[in-house]
Amino acid sequence: MPCVSEDAWAWSVFWQANHLQAFLPAENPAAMAPIDASWTQFMASVPQPGRILDVGTGNGALAALCWRAHASVSEVHGVDSAAIAPTRYVSGADQALASVHFHPEVRAEALPFADCWFDAVVGQFALEYSDTAASTAEVVRVLRANGHFKFLLHGAGTVVERRNRLLCEQAGELLHTTLFEDLRNLLRAIFHAQTQERAHPSAAEPALALARHEIQRFGRSLQVLEARYEGASDRSLVDSLLSALRRIPALRLESSLTDLLRMVDDVESLLKAQYLRLKAMLAATLDADGRQQLDRLFRSAGAVDLMWREAYAGKSPIGHWLQGRKSS
Repeated sequence: MPCVSEDAWAWSVFWQANHLQAFLPAENPAAMAPIDASWTQFMASVPQPGRILDVGTGNGALAALCWRAHASVSEVHGVDSAAIAPTRYVSGADQALASVHFHPEVRAEALPFADCWFDAVVGQFALEYSDTAASTAEVVRVLRANGHFKFLLHGAGTVVERRNRLLCEQAGELLHTTLFEDLRNLLRAIFHAQTQERAHPSAAEPALALARHEIQRFGRSLQVLEARYEGASDRSLVDSLLSALRRIPALRLESSLTDLLRMVDDVESLLKAQYLRLKAMLAATLDADGRQQLDRLFRSAGAVDLMWREAYAGKSPIGHWLQGRKSS
C-alpha cells in the first residue's frame, strides 16, 4: 500500500482511469441536464473576469463545465487530495480540461491560495469527504467578500446512496472470497504442468491432474458467485469482475506466469479501491443532522445567505445543493 491514506489511494486509482464523472449518470445526458443547467445558471452570476475554484475536482468534469459556461473567467482551478492528472487519463480531453489549472494531492482542509483570491468556489460530491470543520473555513477564507459558493452534496436516502451501498456490500463480499487465490493457484498449476509435460512427458500426469483440479475449483468458485448474485438489482460490479478474471487464463499463450499473476493482483487492487471509495461515499453522506452541522460550520466561518434544496438527476433525487456567500 502506498504511503498515503487509503481513501486518497483509492481515489487516485479511480481517477487514473478514463473516468470523467463519479456517482452521476453521465451515460444518460437527459438525466444530467438539470445538474448541468444548475451549474450553468450559477456560473452566470460570477463576475467577469474572475477566478473559480473547484474543490475535489477529480478528473475535472465540473471545472471544465465552469470553463465552458464562463469562457471569460480568467482562471479555473481544481484541487483534489488524489494524484489526479485529467489531461493524461481522460480520453479525448478537450480545450476546457486543458485550460483548467489542476492541483493534485491538495486537500480541501489546506488550500494553497491567498485570502480572498476566488470569486466563486464550487464542488460536486467532494466537500463532504473532507474534515468539514477545516474545509469550510478554507472555502470562506479564499473567497473574496461577497463571493459565492455552491456545492452538490451526497444525501441520505437517495438513489445514489442506495446503489452504492449495494455495490459496497458486493465488493466487500467479493474481497473475502477465495476467488483471487483460486485463480492464482490455477495459473501456477497450468504453467507447472506445461513445464513438466515438456521436460518429462511420461511423468507429467500428477502435474496435469493438479491443473485439472485447480481449473475445476476456479470454475466452482465462479458458479457459486453467479448463483449468489443471481437476481441482484445491480450486477454491474460482479459481472465486470468475473468477466475480467475469466479472460486472464486465456492469455497464457501470450503472457508469462509473472505477468498473469500481476494482472490478478491488479484486478484485486482495483476492487479494493472501489470498495474503499464506496465506503468513503457512504460515510460522507449527509442526513438532516449532517446538513445542519455543515450549515453551522459555514456560518461560523463567515458565510451568509445559505440555501439548501434537493438535487435531481432526471426524476431521481441524488443529493442536496448548498449555496451561499461570504459576508462583505
